[in-house]
Amino acid sequence: MADHPIPLGELYYFEVKIIKDSESREVGIGFCRKNYYNRWFPGWGPGSWGYHGDDGNFFVEQVPGYPPSADFGPSGEYGENDVVGCGFNAQKGFGFVVRNGKRLEFDSGCLRRDSLMKGKMYPCIGMKVDAYGIGLVIEVNFIGPYLYKLPDDLDCQ
Repeated sequence: MADHPIPLGELYYFEVKIIKDSESREVGIGFCRKNYYNRWFPGWGPGSWGYHGDDGNFFVEQVPGYPPSADFGPSGEYGENDVVGCGFNAQKGFGFVVRNGKRLEFDSGCLRRDSLMKGKMYPCIGMKVDAYGIGLVIEVNFIGPYLYKLPDDLDCQ
């Protein structure tokens, strides 16, 4: 989890490059609350959401239900050499994910959840830390430039 929460009232975005994958390929990238249980991947508990590389699914507060779009291939999985980004606007209550510069489309265009508008959210990355997670190397970019070009008027469309 990042040390600082995302700014309220504006869009926040960050990217993670998977430089070298582990055997498990278990990486989850998203946002969570400060008191989030540190043994859970983002999206596995209340006050969090995340896009997972091992199965390509998107989890929101313990609920899998956002399968990957066809744009991401048959499974939506990501791994070595992929760049995955997450964006969130707490004031407007929407979030989205990006893989290799292309935004993942949900039925509504992005994730909307009123419960995620309450309180501070932090960028969060979960990974396997047992023997199957050895070898994972990532690079996190909080300041840009980003592979994904953020539009000036991004909204949930």
